[in-house]
Amino acid sequence: MPHFIAVKIHYDHRESLAPHLKYSTPPTPDQYNEYLKLFRTEGIGGNGFHECLNFAIPESGNVQIYLPPTCLPAKNKTDDEFIVFSFTYKGDKDLSANIVGLHAGTRILSVDGYGIPREDIENVEGIEPMHYHAEAPADLVTLLVPPLPYDHQDGIFTPKYQNLGYGLRYLTEEHAQNIVNASLESARLELKRSSISQRTVIERQIEVLERVNERYFKASRAGLVTPPKSSKPTLPNKDIGYLGEKLIYERELEYVKSINLAASEVEWVSQSAPTSPFDIKTIRELNGGYRDHYIEVKSSTALDDVSIYISSGQIDFFEEAQENGSFTFVQFDRERQHVSTRDLSIKEIKEEFELSPIKYKVSKKKS
Repeated sequence: MPHFIAVKIHYDHRESLAPHLKYSTPPTPDQYNEYLKLFRTEGIGGNGFHECLNFAIPESGNVQIYLPPTCLPAKNKTDDEFIVFSFTYKGDKDLSANIVGLHAGTRILSVDGYGIPREDIENVEGIEPMHYHAEAPADLVTLLVPPLPYDHQDGIFTPKYQNLGYGLRYLTEEHAQNIVNASLESARLELKRSSISQRTVIERQIEVLERVNERYFKASRAGLVTPPKSSKPTLPNKDIGYLGEKLIYERELEYVKSINLAASEVEWVSQSAPTSPFDIKTIRELNGGYRDHYIEVKSSTALDDVSIYISSGQIDFFEEAQENGSFTFVQFDRERQHVSTRDLSIKEIKEEFELSPIKYKVSKKKS
């Protein structure tokens, strides 16, 4: 039987991230220092930025999780399985007393407060390297959009407490299922009024929550409508793929800044929904106005196009988007230094390249 636990984390206060993309990208040095200033003046949350890395979803492999020192389980439970629900502090100035996400299938890797150094992100110069204590399968991890407000005295999402406190709290199976069911209901309502990029993230959230229901609460999928998954092939080199997306994300941040728009207009969607048909939602200035623009980044170290793959789902999406979307080819050398960048529309892709199918439906021959 898994343990259902609640941990307290500081809400990702960064205005540059849309609500459905919180906790998905590492902090810049300025963002880290801003966080430390908040902690020292407000006294809310811990002296670090680790929590804001817990919902970056890789295309494959596990999500690495930081647990605050007060939320590490006892050593005699480290071989057990956990479902970790992330709660914000009652005194959080940005999002008070909400449940913001869950990590199911979690395995504890370290109960040492220092944890295991992270190798999947760039460290902020002059600041102690970030670390993690546990891992969870990516297909059992999701942010909750919208977050769920909770009251620790009503007994719905937690046992009735006079004070939920700052440390680890154990939940019953009933409370855990209440959280999952309430989030499923609110996500389906939100889906009806969401933007394209937000919809991509919420569709994935619904899939994860239904999977968690099946695994832990024996809930039937009967009557549940799961949104179709977008087909997105795994990049041949995930490190290069991340570097290419990061380069274009930062390029787009500079662009929106140059036209005096907020950084939140740029959304690195694939960090929260790896199967999205596009990686980045940004903005373009047109005829005195603005329109959303979608970018799929294709990164390579090759001197030709042999390692570039485009899925049928991406073709369909960009055929519909037309001038509102583009593919960006980013090339690196063998030392992973940036060499070149090209932006191409779906029309230009088809004019310049042959698109070769690599999957076929298998069916028996008629006798």
